[in-house]
Amino acid sequence: MCGVCQRVESTLGQNYPFFIHEFKHSIFVLGDHQIFKGHSLLLLKNHVRELHDMKRDDYLELSDELMVATNAIVKTFSCYKMNYQSLGNMEEHVHWHLLPRYRDEKHFGKAPWEYYMDDDFNEVEFKITSEDALRLCSQIKQNL
Repeated sequence: MCGVCQRVESTLGQNYPFFIHEFKHSIFVLGDHQIFKGHSLLLLKNHVRELHDMKRDDYLELSDELMVATNAIVKTFSCYKMNYQSLGNMEEHVHWHLLPRYRDEKHFGKAPWEYYMDDDFNEVEFKITSEDALRLCSQIKQNL
């Protein structure tokens, strides 16, 4: 079972503090690390490796779910820009990283991975607690 499938399975039916919402085709969860405040993921519930492998109607419905999730993040955090990442190189399962971007951030106007290239970058500094996740998820849920 792939890592995304495991996360979907472990999230559904549990009191998972990073859980935001379950849609028909996906689940919406907060990212474990908040390099960008509001970083969230939309995870397809069924294991599908590539978008083009999906049935057209399912893909269109999933796109609507992505729009709803995005709008909730934008409304909650008033971000300047939204970046989407759906690469699937490490986890071959359809999913998106939703990365809100802000005008006052260190690498304004540059790609999200610029942060990881800094010599002093330490991802552990951005890991959030369950309590913080519950608070952020509650804020996002209010805007769904």
